Amino acid sequence: MTKTIKASTLKNMVDAYIDIYEENDVYPKKTDVKVCEDFKKINKPNILYVINDDYDKEVMYATLDIMRNISQYYNIYLLKNDNSTINIYEYIPKKHDDVIDLFDNDFTRVFKFIQKWYLKHDFTLYFNYNAEYKTIYKRVLCQYNINVIHIEHMAYHTMDLMKIAYDKGINTILSLHDLYYICPTRSIVDDEYMNYNENNPQDDYLNSNVVDVMSDVLYPDFKVFKPIWNKWWNKALQYPNHIIAPSQVIYDIYTETYPSLKDKIQVIEHGYDISMPSVDDIILPQINENEPIRILIPGNISLEKGIKFIYELKKQDKENRLELHFMGVNETKYNIGSLGRIHGGYKRENFKNKVKSINPHFIGLFSLIPEAYSYILTESWSSGIPVLSLAKGAVGERIKNNSGGYIISDKPEDAYKQVIKLSEDNEKYQNIAKKIADIHIKDASTMAEEYLSIYKK
Repeated sequence: MTKTIKASTLKNMVDAYIDIYEENDVYPKKTDVKVCEDFKKINKPNILYVINDDYDKEVMYATLDIMRNISQYYNIYLLKNDNSTINIYEYIPKKHDDVIDLFDNDFTRVFKFIQKWYLKHDFTLYFNYNAEYKTIYKRVLCQYNINVIHIEHMAYHTMDLMKIAYDKGINTILSLHDLYYICPTRSIVDDEYMNYNENNPQDDYLNSNVVDVMSDVLYPDFKVFKPIWNKWWNKALQYPNHIIAPSQVIYDIYTETYPSLKDKIQVIEHGYDISMPSVDDIILPQINENEPIRILIPGNISLEKGIKFIYELKKQDKENRLELHFMGVNETKYNIGSLGRIHGGYKRENFKNKVKSINPHFIGLFSLIPEAYSYILTESWSSGIPVLSLAKGAVGERIKNNSGGYIISDKPEDAYKQVIKLSEDNEKYQNIAKKIADIHIKDASTMAEEYLSIYKK
């Protein structure tokens, strides 16, 4: 269960910590950093990717796509923290098949385990600098002679890593896959952060604003903590040499919070090796008044992914016009079976076939948080199915820029009326679907080339 700490106690703790830290700089100056000489001389530079243990699968897919395309130029290492251990792996190119089943956490086919450090201190949101973590990071950078660092996510990692890399002059890239560096819940809903509410029973999931992304971490009162968190990251985000956003909307959100980053953040959209349908490939079922409108909702549904919106949308359906289908591994606490048909989990390579078997009229992506990119949107388009989405985040942005779907209201009552109205015009519906054939998806090698140019700077 997520824990809280009193606001007054938290403020005193953090204020005292900041005073001590700023008065006693524990970091060596650049001129004092010793050069590590006990490493093997190799014929390629070394790059270190950094992730957290509860990584988003999309984050890891993007990382693997880059690794596969740059392995001829770099020796590749992966640093992963699970809050009890820090582990380092070596990427093995010859074992990287085109299809990697990360849903089974199958690292063994892609990475060779090298080393593990057991942590004496748990990660905490309150103190993002820690001598133990600092020592491990310095050892990793030295022992493996790291030339480039690409931080895919900093959750469970301390800011020591970026500070050490800055002091050592290591080219460091930070990717913005979500809103963690604005709020550690990584979720913003209608400009309000989804906080833990101790007045809500823990089993009342649909009436709670809990976003339990790190259940083993002590969560603060965000009304007090958010300004402190933003102050820390406003400083720490100066350390990376390059910051990458996968969409313009993420760039806009971050630069609104941290205006000093306007010239530092660069937008590089994810690449994806996926085949898109031709006009002739797009064959959709007709929408008939006497038949239900089939809406397929893929992915793992949660509060931030719109479960409350979906419940409210179905509540408007008094005439039972909407037939909802769910494809993904979803938690039983949301009782999704009461909303429609459950088709279970799927693997990346089987997405199209599973969609075809369901034969939906629409695919629904109803995330309440601003998605950074959304591979599921790309996969939905590759299936030739128009997408229903809210205006938020990269999903809304990409539909506005490319068509291939409809933006609906985030008010369930209005959204329901829009869906019914859209379904009454079969010609327009078919024309929107045909536009999917014109959507260009950047491939993974093009994305990797963009990153290579940054790694070499």
